[in-house]
Amino acid sequence: MALAQVVSPTFMSRPIKRSRSETIDLVAEKQETVSSRNFWFDDGNVVLRAEQTLFRVHGALLARHSKIFKEMFTVAQPDNSLETTLQSTPVFSLSDTVVDLEQLLFIFYDNVKALDKSDMTYDMAAAMLRLGKKYQIDYLYEEAKIAFRKDYPTSLDDWNPTIAVIPNARRGDMINLAHEISLKTVLPSLYLDFISAYSLSEIIHSGKTIDEPRFTLSIRETMIVGRDRLILYLQEQRVLHLKWIGRNRSYVGCRNPLHCNDYRMGFFESISLWKLNDGSPCNLGPWVERKHSSLCSSCNNQMQEIFNATRAAAWAKLPSFFGLDEWDKLEDEAL
Repeated sequence: MALAQVVSPTFMSRPIKRSRSETIDLVAEKQETVSSRNFWFDDGNVVLRAEQTLFRVHGALLARHSKIFKEMFTVAQPDNSLETTLQSTPVFSLSDTVVDLEQLLFIFYDNVKALDKSDMTYDMAAAMLRLGKKYQIDYLYEEAKIAFRKDYPTSLDDWNPTIAVIPNARRGDMINLAHEISLKTVLPSLYLDFISAYSLSEIIHSGKTIDEPRFTLSIRETMIVGRDRLILYLQEQRVLHLKWIGRNRSYVGCRNPLHCNDYRMGFFESISLWKLNDGSPCNLGPWVERKHSSLCSSCNNQMQEIFNATRAAAWAKLPSFFGLDEWDKLEDEAL
């Protein structure tokens, strides 16, 4: 199953089989902290602090996966304000979120059980991208990129719009994450997915409630301008093709000219590329064959050729609509 088809965190629901202490409350720097339910080992020799949660883990295990952790435990000074409270176990305060750090630790400790490449959740992939890049864990970063590109590819042949299965807030999270780690290759299809799900008003005012994605002004402007450019391009193509769809023009190979001439224009106007869904442009999804076409097979095939050619041309221009380099020049930032 592709990444975008599973968006709820599933790892927290696993039964806990490892030894751990009872949840304890600690007071440090006048703020309440709590130990992790999943990663608090009695024999752990380092404590990681993410937000207000403490993780007592094994430094050697983390150092084995990441040279950044190795250097941290060797060179960096621990947070002494909590050291004596935790039986002299060194405490290292991180800037990571609890969700990201916990997903990373699930991979380190549970290995294959946690990292299911065929059914990777968004939260897992996001943690692998953020922390894989931050702590230079190459294999995690690359696996997560592969998962993202399955749903947000650079190739039109691989594009399968996910409008029906992605919550709008999650779409926003994905766009913000791609910007955060400079994952430029997925941005065109991410933008397309978002602007085809939202109306212009929703894009402009998004972020007023907790369930709506929040964007910087720059990202919001990029999507608004890209949306308008895509709509304009598709409408220009529609006008160009209209001269071939004249009411009295017979197509070569048409099996029923009198009948098809009456229905050809209506069929053409119903093509999804030209239609606006509540003001939103088409998501450039593939041609959907109609069970009961009003045209003969020859005219129907020519309509499909128009659709495929226009769709391919729009996809080729998609990055430029959002102010990005051409597809073959888009590059992700290296680790």
